[in-house]
Amino acid sequence: MKTITLMVAVLGLPLSSIAEEELSTQERVQKVEEYYRIAEKAYVDGDLVKTQQALQRSLALDPQHGPSYALAIKTRQNRSKFGIQARQKELAKVILAEVDFNELAFEDALRDLNDLIEQTTDGVVTPNLVLIDKNNSIKDKKITLTMKQVPATVVLDYVLNMAGARAKYDQYSITIRPVD
Repeated sequence: MKTITLMVAVLGLPLSSIAEEELSTQERVQKVEEYYRIAEKAYVDGDLVKTQQALQRSLALDPQHGPSYALAIKTRQNRSKFGIQARQKELAKVILAEVDFNELAFEDALRDLNDLIEQTTDGVVTPNLVLIDKNNSIKDKKITLTMKQVPATVVLDYVLNMAGARAKYDQYSITIRPVD
Protein backbone atom coordinates (compact mmCIF):
# COMPACT_ATOMS: atom_id res chain seq x y z
CA MET A 1 0.00 0.00 0.00
CA LYS A 2 2.94 2.36 0.62
CA THR A 3 4.07 2.08 -3.00
CA ILE A 4 0.60 2.84 -4.32
CA THR A 5 0.34 5.85 -2.02
CA LEU A 6 3.81 7.03 -3.08
CA MET A 7 3.01 6.74 -6.79
CA VAL A 8 -0.30 8.47 -6.32
CA ALA A 9 1.59 11.28 -4.61
CA VAL A 10 4.15 11.37 -7.44
CA LEU A 11 1.34 11.59 -9.98
CA GLY A 12 -0.62 14.05 -7.88
CA LEU A 13 -3.73 11.87 -7.98
CA PRO A 14 -6.13 11.07 -5.14
CA LEU A 15 -5.83 7.64 -3.56
CA SER A 16 -9.59 7.16 -3.70
CA SER A 17 -9.50 7.06 -7.52
CA ILE A 18 -7.58 3.77 -7.54
CA ALA A 19 -9.85 0.78 -8.06
CA GLU A 20 -8.57 -2.77 -7.56
CA GLU A 21 -9.82 -5.22 -10.15
CA GLU A 22 -10.38 -8.91 -9.57
CA LEU A 23 -8.15 -10.46 -12.24
CA SER A 24 -6.08 -13.62 -12.59
CA THR A 25 -2.32 -13.17 -12.41
CA GLN A 26 -1.93 -13.46 -16.18
CA GLU A 27 -4.78 -11.02 -16.84
CA ARG A 28 -3.28 -8.61 -14.31
CA VAL A 29 0.13 -8.72 -16.04
CA GLN A 30 -1.51 -8.13 -19.42
CA LYS A 31 -3.57 -5.22 -18.10
CA VAL A 32 -0.53 -3.64 -16.45
CA GLU A 33 1.38 -3.82 -19.73
CA GLU A 34 -1.60 -2.50 -21.66
CA TYR A 35 -1.99 0.49 -19.33
CA TYR A 36 1.74 1.09 -19.44
CA ARG A 37 1.74 1.14 -23.27
CA ILE A 38 -1.19 3.58 -23.23
CA ALA A 39 0.69 5.80 -20.75
CA GLU A 40 3.87 5.66 -22.82
CA LYS A 41 2.05 6.66 -26.01
CA ALA A 42 0.17 9.43 -24.21
CA TYR A 43 3.47 10.71 -22.79
CA VAL A 44 5.01 10.86 -26.27
CA ASP A 45 1.86 12.57 -27.57
CA GLY A 46 2.07 15.16 -24.79
CA ASP A 47 -1.23 14.18 -23.15
CA LEU A 48 -0.61 14.64 -19.43
CA VAL A 49 -4.07 13.62 -18.23
CA LYS A 50 -4.16 10.40 -20.25
CA THR A 51 -0.59 9.57 -19.15
CA GLN A 52 -1.50 10.00 -15.49
CA GLN A 53 -4.72 8.01 -15.78
CA ALA A 54 -3.03 5.06 -17.48
CA LEU A 55 -0.15 5.06 -14.99
CA GLN A 56 -2.61 5.23 -12.13
CA ARG A 57 -4.36 2.09 -13.40
CA SER A 58 -1.11 0.29 -14.10
CA LEU A 59 0.31 0.99 -10.66
CA ALA A 60 -2.97 0.15 -8.94
CA LEU A 61 -2.72 -3.33 -10.46
CA ASP A 62 1.02 -3.70 -9.86
CA PRO A 63 2.70 -1.18 -7.56
CA GLN A 64 6.06 -2.87 -8.28
CA HIS A 65 5.90 -2.40 -12.07
CA GLY A 66 9.26 -0.71 -12.70
CA PRO A 67 8.56 0.81 -16.13
CA SER A 68 5.33 2.43 -14.88
CA TYR A 69 7.05 3.70 -11.78
CA ALA A 70 9.91 5.18 -13.85
CA LEU A 71 7.49 6.82 -16.31
CA ALA A 72 5.52 8.29 -13.40
CA ILE A 73 8.67 9.91 -12.05
CA LYS A 74 9.64 11.14 -15.53
CA THR A 75 6.13 12.55 -16.00
CA ARG A 76 6.35 14.41 -12.71
CA GLN A 77 9.77 15.85 -13.58
CA ASN A 78 8.68 16.98 -17.05
CA ARG A 79 5.23 18.26 -16.13
CA SER A 80 5.87 21.77 -17.52
CA LYS A 81 6.84 20.35 -20.93
CA PHE A 82 3.31 19.03 -21.36
CA GLY A 83 1.94 22.58 -21.36
CA ILE A 84 4.51 23.63 -23.94
CA GLN A 85 3.75 20.68 -26.22
CA ALA A 86 0.03 21.30 -25.89
CA ARG A 87 0.55 24.96 -26.83
CA GLN A 88 2.55 24.02 -29.93
CA LYS A 89 -0.03 21.45 -31.03
CA GLU A 90 -2.89 23.86 -30.38
CA LEU A 91 -1.28 26.52 -32.56
CA ALA A 92 -0.47 24.01 -35.33
CA LYS A 93 -4.18 23.13 -35.58
CA VAL A 94 -5.17 26.74 -36.31
CA ILE A 95 -5.63 27.12 -40.06
CA LEU A 96 -5.53 30.73 -41.19
CA ALA A 97 -7.77 31.43 -44.17
CA GLU A 98 -5.63 34.28 -45.44
CA VAL A 99 -2.50 36.14 -44.39
CA ASP A 100 -1.53 39.30 -46.24
CA PHE A 101 1.39 41.22 -44.76
CA ASN A 102 2.69 43.93 -47.05
CA GLU A 103 5.84 45.71 -45.87
CA LEU A 104 4.81 45.45 -42.23
CA ALA A 105 7.34 46.08 -39.49
CA PHE A 106 8.16 42.79 -37.78
CA GLU A 107 6.60 43.82 -34.47
CA ASP A 108 3.41 44.84 -36.33
CA ALA A 109 3.35 41.54 -38.22
CA LEU A 110 3.58 39.67 -34.90
CA ARG A 111 0.76 41.75 -33.44
CA ASP A 112 -1.39 41.17 -36.54
CA LEU A 113 -0.62 37.44 -36.50
CA ASN A 114 -1.56 37.24 -32.82
CA ASP A 115 -4.87 39.02 -33.55
CA LEU A 116 -5.56 36.88 -36.62
CA ILE A 117 -5.12 33.66 -34.62
CA GLU A 118 -7.44 34.93 -31.89
CA GLN A 119 -10.07 35.98 -34.45
CA THR A 120 -9.84 32.68 -36.34
CA THR A 121 -10.41 30.70 -33.15
CA ASP A 122 -12.98 33.08 -31.62
CA GLY A 123 -10.57 33.74 -28.76
CA VAL A 124 -10.01 30.08 -27.92
CA VAL A 125 -6.33 30.19 -28.91
CA THR A 126 -4.28 33.14 -27.72
CA PRO A 127 -0.63 32.78 -28.73
CA ASN A 128 0.69 35.71 -26.66
CA LEU A 129 3.58 36.52 -28.99
CA VAL A 130 6.12 38.49 -26.97
CA LEU A 131 8.96 40.28 -28.78
CA ILE A 132 12.18 40.77 -26.82
CA ASP A 133 14.50 42.91 -28.93
CA LYS A 134 16.71 44.89 -26.54
CA ASN A 135 18.90 46.34 -29.30
CA ASN A 136 15.96 47.04 -31.65
CA SER A 137 17.72 44.92 -34.25
CA ILE A 138 14.65 43.18 -35.70
CA LYS A 139 11.48 45.00 -34.64
CA ASP A 140 11.45 47.23 -37.73
CA LYS A 141 12.44 44.63 -40.34
CA LYS A 142 9.90 44.65 -43.14
CA ILE A 143 7.74 41.57 -43.64
CA THR A 144 5.86 40.80 -46.84
CA LEU A 145 3.94 37.54 -46.88
CA THR A 146 0.79 36.36 -48.61
CA MET A 147 -0.58 32.88 -47.88
CA LYS A 148 -3.95 31.10 -47.81
CA GLN A 149 -5.24 28.11 -45.86
CA VAL A 150 -2.07 27.58 -43.87
CA PRO A 151 -1.38 26.57 -40.24
CA ALA A 152 -0.50 29.43 -37.92
CA THR A 153 2.81 27.75 -37.03
CA VAL A 154 3.86 27.84 -40.68
CA VAL A 155 3.09 31.55 -40.93
CA LEU A 156 4.98 32.18 -37.69
CA ASP A 157 8.00 30.24 -39.01
CA TYR A 158 8.07 32.25 -42.25
CA VAL A 159 7.76 35.56 -40.40
CA LEU A 160 10.51 34.57 -37.95
CA ASN A 161 12.85 33.52 -40.77
CA MET A 162 12.27 36.78 -42.66
CA ALA A 163 13.16 38.81 -39.57
CA GLY A 164 16.06 36.68 -38.41
CA ALA A 165 14.29 35.68 -35.21
CA ARG A 166 13.63 32.55 -33.20
CA ALA A 167 10.74 31.51 -30.98
CA LYS A 168 10.70 29.83 -27.61
CA TYR A 169 7.41 28.34 -26.50
CA ASP A 170 6.47 28.26 -22.88
CA GLN A 171 3.22 27.34 -21.22
CA TYR A 172 1.67 30.82 -21.49
CA SER A 173 3.44 32.65 -24.31
CA ILE A 174 5.77 32.46 -27.27
CA THR A 175 8.86 34.57 -26.75
CA ILE A 176 10.46 35.97 -29.90
CA ARG A 177 14.13 37.03 -29.90
CA PRO A 178 16.75 37.83 -32.56
CA VAL A 179 18.81 34.85 -33.72
CA ASP A 180 22.16 35.00 -31.90
